Amino acid sequence: MVKISFSKKDLQTMMDNLSESGWINTVLKEKKEKIEGKPTHYLEVDNYKPTPANGLTNGKVENDLPF
Repeated sequence: MVKISFSKKDLQTMMDNLSESGWINTVLKEKKEKIEGKPTHYLEVDNYKPTPANGLTNGKVENDLPF
């Protein structure tokens, strides 16, 4: 079991980072330097937004094949 706690400030940060559709993406990361009796992981807001590149349009690959 993993217990996750949020402060009022944490909740406000999440509200401030909601996407246009009302969601927030987070990443659970393990700390590099662990201290006995202290939390070993932390949660980070993931603001990554993919950009169309390399022939990708709307998540689909554009095909230049003549057939």
